[in-house]
Amino acid sequence: QFGVAWPPELRALLALLGTLSFDVKVLSSLFCLVSVSFYESLLGTTLGLLVVLLLAAVFYFKLPNPKKRKDVLLATVYFCIFTFPVMSVKIMETFACHTVDSGRFLRADYALSCDDSQWGQWAIYAGVWVIFFVVGFPLFLLTRLLRMRADLRKGKAVAPDQFMLGFLLHDYKSFGEGASVACLWEGTV
Repeated sequence: QFGVAWPPELRALLALLGTLSFDVKVLSSLFCLVSVSFYESLLGTTLGLLVVLLLAAVFYFKLPNPKKRKDVLLATVYFCIFTFPVMSVKIMETFACHTVDSGRFLRADYALSCDDSQWGQWAIYAGVWVIFFVVGFPLFLLTRLLRMRADLRKGKAVAPDQFMLGFLLHDYKSFGEGASVACLWEGTV
């Protein structure tokens, strides 16, 4: 629609997800039958991500073909990139408390007090997720991209496709003679 040429891996993932799609309103109406607290929702969301990551790790180590292993790793990174906004908001909601006359309550679920030990335990659980996913995953991406930039600065002939995160550079094109991915990466073109 907007003329964006998405990477083939993303198009394949979206096609797969499209075949698995269904009306989300059906699920939300089922939750009317069962009361789910914010803590249970947080647990389900984070454990769901953990299960996907563990399954990806199992597939990664079981596949003998290096190309297939790279595909699993790439799909896992894509999955984390696309789930990051929703997951990070859900995790950070644990710390969003609102002060009311009688105490502090969780904005996501006012039935839950931020002044009791249960909230403290869930804050520790969410804190671990903040460290390893909300902060850790972007740091992982940053280190990979900085490593690629360092290789480009050294003049190494590096194709973006050789890197797991090369898809972030696919849309960059050379502008005239002498321009390279390194120039684009540096923002000099």
